Amino acid sequence: MRTGFSRLASARISIAVGAAMITASGAAAAPPTPGASPTDAHAKRVQSGGPKSTARGSLASEEQTRELARLRIERERELKKIRATYFGAMRSPERRREGLGLLKQHADPAGFQSMIDVFEREGPDVRAAVLEIFAKTPGDAGVAALAWAAIMSKEEAFRDDARARLQLATTERAVAQAKPGPANSQTEQSSAGATDVSQAGQPPRVVLELVAHALRSDSERHINAAAQVAQALNLYQLIPLLIPAQVGGATAGVNSGSESPVKAYIYVVTQTAFVSDLTPVVAESTAAFDPEVDVLSQGSILKMGESVITTHRTIVHTALVDLSSNALGQDTRDLGYDQQLWAQWYQEQYLPWAKAQSGE
Repeated sequence: MRTGFSRLASARISIAVGAAMITASGAAAAPPTPGASPTDAHAKRVQSGGPKSTARGSLASEEQTRELARLRIERERELKKIRATYFGAMRSPERRREGLGLLKQHADPAGFQSMIDVFEREGPDVRAAVLEIFAKTPGDAGVAALAWAAIMSKEEAFRDDARARLQLATTERAVAQAKPGPANSQTEQSSAGATDVSQAGQPPRVVLELVAHALRSDSERHINAAAQVAQALNLYQLIPLLIPAQVGGATAGVNSGSESPVKAYIYVVTQTAFVSDLTPVVAESTAAFDPEVDVLSQGSILKMGESVITTHRTIVHTALVDLSSNALGQDTRDLGYDQQLWAQWYQEQYLPWAKAQSGE
């Protein structure tokens, strides 16, 4: 059974200074490992490690959560004032530039979620300024905010902008990490060692976890957006999650009894009208007849009991075909949406390739 992304969304990912962590009822999903089947990788959850929290720790965590919520409300209030004063219907370029300058003063990772909620419907200049603030933030918090915006934003334009900026930020990080010298060392040691530094060319683990969570969700928008992010960032390790995510299915009308209730009828018949009864009507100096007309149906009637609905997610399928074809150098379009063919491909081709990539 899938874990809906709504639980993760209601928890509101907390992007804190130096530690961008995904919280979902105390569990974090890890990217699939090469040894599991597509179905297992799709459903598997890896519980986060570490010592169990004590009662005192739980109280401290609750107090911290309340404090973060209070600070977030204050930040949202300030950001909404900036939006009302400098953006929205404001057409003056000078006022808008002044507002963009004020946004830079709120470049605190703890307030990134509020910035997304407040400014995702603004114009291209404001959206670009917000995303640039995320991209220029050291450590993983800014990249995590870009990934969150690219998947969770309700505005398609903002999701597209965030995905493009996330792709560029990932490339910039890879280039910076490839350069030897003090700058690269400082990047790895940013945020007092709390940052989960990714391998060169790969986004940080928090991004992989966010995309993995979204691919397991029940939201069509989140699944499609996560697939687009995986395609843009060449996340080949998420192919096992894309395979089952390309097809969505739901069964309705299933009855455990001997007979299923009839949900609908399909008639393939020829109908002929005829007079089935004739009632005489008599009055003074008057006589008439009241005919009763019926319809004779000849043909077949199909009763619909149990029903199954299958959804083909073309966006996810396109991302899957692109990633799988690029990874192994073989076109996988002929596999279509057939889950059995994809499972066979996974076992016979993907797993050996993944093991070779990991050096096993």
